[in-house]
Amino acid sequence: DGQHVIINGNEPGHSVRGYLVDLAGGKPRPVTPEGVASLLISSDGHYVTAQSPGSAVVVCSVDNGATQKIPGMDVGDTAAQWSQDSSALYVYRSGTVPAVIARLDLHTGQRTAVKEIRPSEAAGVISIGPITMSRDGSRFAYSYYQNLSVLYVVSGLQ
Repeated sequence: DGQHVIINGNEPGHSVRGYLVDLAGGKPRPVTPEGVASLLISSDGHYVTAQSPGSAVVVCSVDNGATQKIPGMDVGDTAAQWSQDSSALYVYRSGTVPAVIARLDLHTGQRTAVKEIRPSEAAGVISIGPITMSRDGSRFAYSYYQNLSVLYVVSGLQ
């Protein structure tokens, strides 16, 4: 809304969590449970995706802090972007080549593939990500890790 930002932080003696910060001032307000980092704010500003280490992405309400599981979202899935109407997430499975981006309906868990990302020179590509994209799902930016050779030096063999 141009008046708030979501940040991750922690208070002394506590784990990380997401906070809503009013740019006009005031104390940051927690929006995720302790131990759960915020990731992406929804298009309408009412929700944030969040994740704790080793768990699946969840949705937290910015308004009241309620957390809900996302049907069809598994550990290893990464949220790249919210849909324009905040009814779905664009997700991909981390560590897969090619990376298949799917539109995941937040109410039904139905996945619809929208884009397959594969570098033009795929030799040695080990992983693709992070992936970011426009809210309408038409433009993508990504990085990838490529390993074209490995050199082993062995000495002292008999």
